[in-house]
Amino acid sequence: MRPFKSALEASSYQHPASNGPWAQRRDETISKMLEQGLEYPTLAEHPIAWAEDQDPFGHVMTQTYPHINAKCFLRLLESFEEQLKDRFPDFMKARGIGIMSNRLVLSMKRVVKYPDLLITGVRLVEVRPDRIFFENELWSAQTKEMVAGFQMVAVFFNHHTGKKANLLEEGGVWADLHASLLRRSAESNRTLGIWQEKQKRQNNGKL
Repeated sequence: MRPFKSALEASSYQHPASNGPWAQRRDETISKMLEQGLEYPTLAEHPIAWAEDQDPFGHVMTQTYPHINAKCFLRLLESFEEQLKDRFPDFMKARGIGIMSNRLVLSMKRVVKYPDLLITGVRLVEVRPDRIFFENELWSAQTKEMVAGFQMVAVFFNHHTGKKANLLEEGGVWADLHASLLRRSAESNRTLGIWQEKQKRQNNGKL
């Protein structure tokens, strides 16, 4: 069997790139997400299950959101493979330099009910030599709106020394990863800024 080209390709069955009755809803939702600076390669989808994901009131349970968010976080980490090259397997298995969540804040915007398809994506907000600040958003393909979001901080950590890792000081592929994350953050922020300016113009036109 032909091997996958990358870790992102290997887990691409989670990526919302398929057809069916939800295809138009999915495509329109993704279009709105990308317009607001969420990264296409990090997208993942979660079909809401009638029993597993809901409480007795028919609402998606609060504890379901971190589980869904974890898919998106993993897609983000898998996107590091291009820069880390042969260091990537050790990175993913926390051998040497790895990454760990430092802070995670959940904001719930709208009630989600079955049936629905949630799509998640990452927006890189800020990149420092030892950590990244980013937002994971969960969007409903049913309403084509954001329903929940996570503000997150993840810290690079050296498991050999037991201390935070500074990617610039580590050099090599780690410096390459830092430079790539900086570019991606700038692009996400630029795209979001364009969308925000567009919204301002539209709202001023309604006054």
